[in-house]
Amino acid sequence: PIPNFKVYGFEASRDLVRHWEINTKTVMSEDVRREWEVIHSAVSDLPGGTVMFPDGQDEKQSISSEGADSLLPSSARTAEMIKVDNTNVDEFVKVRSLDHIDFMKIDVNGHDLSVLRGSMGSIMANKIKGLIFEFTSPPLADWLTHKLSDAIGMLNEGGMTCYLMGDKKLVRLTGCFAEDHDTPFDVPTTFNAMCVSRRVERGAALIELLDVHTVNRMKNHL
Repeated sequence: PIPNFKVYGFEASRDLVRHWEINTKTVMSEDVRREWEVIHSAVSDLPGGTVMFPDGQDEKQSISSEGADSLLPSSARTAEMIKVDNTNVDEFVKVRSLDHIDFMKIDVNGHDLSVLRGSMGSIMANKIKGLIFEFTSPPLADWLTHKLSDAIGMLNEGGMTCYLMGDKKLVRLTGCFAEDHDTPFDVPTTFNAMCVSRRVERGAALIELLDVHTVNRMKNHL
């Protein structure tokens, strides 16, 4: 096993938690599997409480606050709804006494900004060294009411520089927004953004050396 290696995964779907447990038993050695922990919980901006989640449904189904199931798609409202514990990253870091998170991957079908907000205490304290989040186009969930620049600006205040992860190149997002535009270029599809703490020794500087192309050249390389 890798020294000081631990992976935590959060999943609101009880069905997918079961699948994860079955799959890890077949593809991972016992030593590696001991270092992975899946937690049946939703993750948002606020700690504690519960959310309602459609049991056995596709992972892309939305979740809502308890009692607000009318916000769910009709297909989800007809499914059995179960209560799922909720947390945020800052609370988890506190409860588990984690001194840092090397890397965090967020894939929550449009609720990424909420997860980021619930991580800002740890980001500001330089406990999260790098992360990836997803921007959805057409917009889903958080992106229906918030802009990509909201997330990039918030993370910039936390000391992180963000890049669009293209098929061939990284494109810097931080500091590249025109005042009258939400994005520095047309965004025709969903993409992942990678953010690195500028307080990590050589972290953002190393990314900048990886042939990063700015907005003026991005269309030829995505």
